[in-house]
Amino acid sequence: MEEEKIISVRHLKKYYPIPKALPFQREREYVKAVDDISFDLYKGETLGIVGESGSGKSTIARLVNRLIKPTEGEIYFRDQEITTTSKEEMKGFRRAIQMVFQSPYGTLDPRKTIGYSLMEPYIIHQIGSREERLKNVHRLLEMVDLPASSANKYPHEFSGGQLQRINISRAVALQPEILICDESVSALDVSVQAQILNLLNQLQEEMGLSYLFISHDLNVVRYMCDRIIVMNQGKIIEMGPSKEVYNQPQTEYTKSLLQAIPISSPYERMG
Repeated sequence: MEEEKIISVRHLKKYYPIPKALPFQREREYVKAVDDISFDLYKGETLGIVGESGSGKSTIARLVNRLIKPTEGEIYFRDQEITTTSKEEMKGFRRAIQMVFQSPYGTLDPRKTIGYSLMEPYIIHQIGSREERLKNVHRLLEMVDLPASSANKYPHEFSGGQLQRINISRAVALQPEILICDESVSALDVSVQAQILNLLNQLQEEMGLSYLFISHDLNVVRYMCDRIIVMNQGKIIEMGPSKEVYNQPQTEYTKSLLQAIPISSPYERMG
């Protein structure tokens, strides 16, 4: 059976102009944050994107989620081209794709209770009555192993790991098809990272989610991902199944990244 494509990216570019250093300088120069990349994300898979800082990883996340517009190229969601669609047409797409960001603390309003933050997606999309929304809040908290009483608390009353669980539960509130995890465990201790990664794996199995998993930590990517994209200076320099990329890297850059991995790692790819 042919695998089902959820996202297709074709010849995607994002260039940022550099201010002219001299008034008589004619040629405008650009930072090529993403430079002509193409890839597919399939239903139920975890696709990892790795590379050093400045390689273009997070720019890809923002482009795919339409938080920024590309300079050139196309993005397709289930064969629908979304690069130039209007805000009104993007509503369905916004429900289908969600993000989990790096900082557990920066994505929740400190003045709002956790219950309100979890209820907000239902309010924005006008889903359910107040009673139904409250039931959903309790269901979301239970899904990430937090008590219903958490709904009445504020973000500062939780640890970083608990907050990231809440962020994940908020991201899956509208039953999306895709989660983009942008360095979503890098701010956490290793023991807490493992808990969050296991939660993501559990939710993927239960909900049939597809993950675009962005990280600089190759140990985490090796543990989580089915396929890996290696980025350098805005370009894809290697792409393939996780085991192949790790066991038989094709480029010197990938080899250098792998050599930097500590020999002792808490993450070991199973299966």
